[in-house]
Amino acid sequence: GNRRAKERGSKAVVSTQSGHYGRGDCVILHKKHNAIKRLSDLPKGSVIGTSSLRRISQLSRHFPHLTFENIRGNLNTRLRKLDDDNKYDGIVLAVAGIDRLGWQERISLYLEKQDMLYAVSQGAMAVECRSDDTATLQLLSVINHAETAIRVTAERTFMRKLDGGCSVPIGTWSTLSEDKLVVSGAVFSSNGSEMLFTEREDLLTLAPSPGTLPMVQDGSGITMASPPYHTPPQNLRPGSPMSRELIDIVHDQYPTFSLRTVRELVEHNLILHRSGICCRLDDLTKFDVAQTSGALLASSLLSRGAKAVLDKVRAEGLVQNVNQAPVKDSSKNDGGPPRKKSKDS
Repeated sequence: GNRRAKERGSKAVVSTQSGHYGRGDCVILHKKHNAIKRLSDLPKGSVIGTSSLRRISQLSRHFPHLTFENIRGNLNTRLRKLDDDNKYDGIVLAVAGIDRLGWQERISLYLEKQDMLYAVSQGAMAVECRSDDTATLQLLSVINHAETAIRVTAERTFMRKLDGGCSVPIGTWSTLSEDKLVVSGAVFSSNGSEMLFTEREDLLTLAPSPGTLPMVQDGSGITMASPPYHTPPQNLRPGSPMSRELIDIVHDQYPTFSLRTVRELVEHNLILHRSGICCRLDDLTKFDVAQTSGALLASSLLSRGAKAVLDKVRAEGLVQNVNQAPVKDSSKNDGGPPRKKSKDS
């Protein structure tokens, strides 16, 4: 885990698995609304259950006639609350979770891109590994899903540059088809009245040279220099000589690696990309392009005031970790006598 990785002085690495599950969000309606085919058809004041500020801000923007209430718990609990509590007219959930449990028949509506941008890396499965554990990385490379990993690289870079997180109203949407990567991103105010949206398209096989990369100034006045692109040596085979060029390429990603670790990775056509994702050496340029695409996407929003929009949301005090249960005040004892503090407390 992360603790062991830190103890070893290595960065945790993400390996992304099968990408056939849905990436977006869906709505499950109460049975009394079985005839409803669009959210716009729900009666005014209908209550939608979600604890996600990202979802609330976007749905408020597109469907202002709806109201929203928090709902917590695992999928079983949330579905039971929808069915039995008679409080919610519908709940919003990630498609991937419903798909993996085989409950697709419960889905009433799929939210498309124009209605709901999903959370960064939503629907992707990941395995963390010590970055210098080459034997485990070789095993994980068998289940690694390159298309998902490339898209996740762009999305995570986008969020990181915006200094965002899962509870901030930031949304993204990406597609990858025939080496054409399309990434969309947006930030929202808490009520959805403000939205900054941008989109870019990049060809993974046509990376520009470092000298032609754009320099974009973000909203904080910092000029973002795009990382260099690399073209790995061709016809690499296990046991082939390690050229100085190849060693330099790997060290540019992870400068602390020993020559032994570099050799073991390269012999299996693997490299740890600077974004933290393990990929095939011959896919390195694609991950470079994806990372730059996400960074430039964020810089475009920052230049238009994204930082001010998100800072305003933070100042409103609405940002919270929606996956964390409320912390019980240990000083209270459910009406009983105060607990005695131990000497160690």
